[in-house]
Amino acid sequence: MFENWNLDDDMKLILSDRANKGLSINTWKQYKCVFNHIKKCEELLGKSMQLPFDLEKTLNFIGYLLKDRNCSSKTIDSYLSAVRMAHLTQGIDCPHLRKPIVDLIIKGQAHHESLKPIIERKTSRLPVTIPILKFIKHKLKKATWPLWRKYRLWSAACLLWNGGMRVHEGLAREKNSFDPTSTLCMEDIDFVKTNIKGKSEDLLKVRLKCPKESSIGNGVVLEIFSNGTFFCPVNALKKYLKISPIKLESDKPVFRTESGANFTGREFNKELAILTNDITEGTKGVIRSHSFRSGLATEMGLAGFSDEQIMAAGRWSSTAFRAYCKLPRSKRLTEQHKLIKKIMKK
Repeated sequence: MFENWNLDDDMKLILSDRANKGLSINTWKQYKCVFNHIKKCEELLGKSMQLPFDLEKTLNFIGYLLKDRNCSSKTIDSYLSAVRMAHLTQGIDCPHLRKPIVDLIIKGQAHHESLKPIIERKTSRLPVTIPILKFIKHKLKKATWPLWRKYRLWSAACLLWNGGMRVHEGLAREKNSFDPTSTLCMEDIDFVKTNIKGKSEDLLKVRLKCPKESSIGNGVVLEIFSNGTFFCPVNALKKYLKISPIKLESDKPVFRTESGANFTGREFNKELAILTNDITEGTKGVIRSHSFRSGLATEMGLAGFSDEQIMAAGRWSSTAFRAYCKLPRSKRLTEQHKLIKKIMKK
C-alpha cells in the first residue's frame, strides 16, 4: 500500500508494521474469506466484482450477503470492512463502501434482526368457529366453577359471536368503574317478541351507545334473533340474568362479578384462555375475545355470504351495516336462518 506514496523506505517499513498490527491475526483470517464470497457473488450474478468497488458493486455484494447468505448486520459490516481493507492494501480509498444508503441498509438489517424473534413469537388469534364454540361449552360443563359464572362467560361469548360485537361493547374495561356512554348496561338490552310472516320470534335488542364505527352520539341498535342452537344468545343471556348472584341494576353493566364489580374484557380473556388451553397449547395461536368476531366472519365466508354481508354483520370498515340494519326483519331473519342451517351441518 505504502509503495503508492512518495515515502522513505524506513518510513514505509514502520508505517506498514504498525498498520499490520492494527488488526489481530484472527481478524486477518476472517477478512480472507470475504474474497471467496466476492468470487461466489460474481459467479451468481454474472457480473464483474473486481476491485475497485463502485456503489453498484457494493449494493450487489450487500444484496448477495442478505439474500443468498442470510448474513447478519454485524457480518455484513465485517465483510465490508474486509473489502475496504482489500482496497487499502492496493492503495485505493473506496468511499462507496460507506455511502449513506449502505449505512441505512445495515441499520435496517439490524432492526429486522431485533424484530424477528418478536415476530416469530407473536401469537395469532384463532377464529372461534362452531367446533370451537362446542369445545368451549364442553369445557364449561366440566369446569368446577359456580353455575352463574359458567353462564356469565357463555352468555357473553354467545353475545359477542352472534352480534359480531367487540369485547368492550359488551364488557366493561375496568373493574370498579365504567363509562356509561359506551359500556353495555341493563337498560341497553331488551327481550321482545315480534311477529315475522305470521310467526312469533324471540328477539334481543342491544343498544350500542357509542360503537367504534359511528360518530359520537349516534348509537346502533343490534337486533339479534333467537336461533334455537346450543349457542343461542337469547337463551344464554336469559339464563345468566336469572341466576346472577347479585341484583343487576338498570344503570349498571350487564356483566358483573359476585362482589358487584364489573366483569372486564381482561377477565373474560383469562377465563377463555383457561378453557381453550388444550387447543392452543404448543401453538402460536390464542383464543381471545376478538376471536368471536373473526369466527362469525369465518363461518359466514364458509357459508357463502358476500363480503358486504360479512362486513355488515361485524360492522367492519364499511357503511354497509347501516343499510343492513334498515333491512326488514324478515330479510335479516332469513339470512340468519340460512347461516345457522349451513353451519349446524358441521
